[in-house]
This record gives sequence, C-alpha cells and structure tokens, in this order.
Amino acid sequence: MKRALILVLAALVVAPSATMAAKPDYNYLEAGYNDVDVDALDEGDGFFGGGSIGFARNWHILGRYDDNEIDNGSELTSWMAGVGWHGLFSERGDLVGELFWVDIKRKNAGGVTTKEDGLGARAGIRLRLFKSLEVGAFGKWQDLDSAGTSSKRTSTSSSGFEANAIYHFSRIGIGLGWEDINDIETFNAFARLNFGKQ
Repeated sequence: MKRALILVLAALVVAPSATMAAKPDYNYLEAGYNDVDVDALDEGDGFFGGGSIGFARNWHILGRYDDNEIDNGSELTSWMAGVGWHGLFSERGDLVGELFWVDIKRKNAGGVTTKEDGLGARAGIRLRLFKSLEVGAFGKWQDLDSAGTSSKRTSTSSSGFEANAIYHFSRIGIGLGWEDINDIETFNAFARLNFGKQ
C-alpha cells in the first residue's frame, strides 16, 4: 500500500493541470480510518479526527486525535495541537510550516501505561494540481520526553515523513495518507469537510 501511494503521488506531481486550480483550504474538519504498524512488529487499526482554522490571512491553528487498538492487546492514543504558517509558493499551492505539542500514550495488554510528550514540527508543501485534486508532502520532527512506571524521564528526537492526496467534491474531500515517525507507520483513508471560501 505504501508503494502504491508513493507511485500515485509521483504520477500526480508530473501530471499537467487541465483546469485552473484553487488554493489549499485551511478551514476544515476531517475524520478517518487508520492502519497502524508499531515498531515494525505489531499491527493494528483505529480512527482519527482533526481540523484546522485559518486566521490573519497566512496563519492557521490545527489539532488532531488518534485512537488505535493494536493486535497484541495494547492501545495507542495520541493528540496534537499547534499553530502554522502558509504562503509564498504559487497561486496553486503553499509552503507550510507548523509547530505543535504532541502527547502519545501506549497502554500494554497488562494495563501498564507509558507516556511521551513534547514539541513537534512539520514543514512541506500543499499543492492543488487541479481544482479538485490536492497533494501534500512534509518532513516531520519530534522531540519527546517519555515516562513509564518510574519517575525518570528520557528524551528522544525523531524525524520522519508524511504524504497525502485528496480529491475534492466541492466542500467534501476524500483522501489517502501515509506517515512514518517515532517508530509508528500509519496509513489512513479519510473524509474532509472544507468550510473556507470556495
């Protein structure tokens, strides 16, 4: 699935634009299904919900919550919230930079919970290749402190990538996405409701 998504995104990047494209929208709500691979050993699935609200022309706030059940009986939940800037690229797309807080909880089959939290950042591009078709590609970074059953905390930095493609039907979008960071690889399918200017 990962290879198929990458091939689709690559094909879209080189495709010519048949109609005048719109700008990406930063006012939306979205929700979807996750397929998760943790530490390249355990698999699971779940759901996510999130959204973004634009303000002051080139700024937006964002948030997301994920809830996943892993096949080994553990649970993986996370939330993030932050602020972002967008602009400068072209009439059809934006350079995007975001800074956010991340909170990840892992609960094993025995009920023991470990927690990681800290700062994250994402930078990349959102591009409307066509009026109805949008693609995005981002680099990601996280610096998380973790705590388990003891009071001792350790810090870990990680980097990764994210990509998505969204087909828009007026204010409704249907998308596929992929993300790999912090030993968690996620594929998702989702629906998005845009409520900004069309």
